[in-house]
Amino acid sequence: MKLMRLLDKTAINRLKRCVALQLPEMRPSHRVEFVARGLGYQTYAALLSALNKGPILIGPFDLESAIEFAKRVGVDVDQDDVCEVLSEVLDLDSYE
Repeated sequence: MKLMRLLDKTAINRLKRCVALQLPEMRPSHRVEFVARGLGYQTYAALLSALNKGPILIGPFDLESAIEFAKRVGVDVDQDDVCEVLSEVLDLDSYE
């Protein structure tokens, strides 16, 4: 069974801080786009739009999209890097 977690819009600022610590070499605007792709959204705006409607259920990561985006903006990451960052993001809130 795949891990599913909830993410709500109150986590956005903590999400940004977390990703900044994990990927300091990536520009701030690129970090949020990177996370959005890893969570299955095409853009950060699409992720925010979904969050504005209420908490979202996060399922399996879209590793390929996140890696492709990172490479496009000149940051070298692999699957382990993406999993580490996104796992940290999902640990921001404790949901039962």
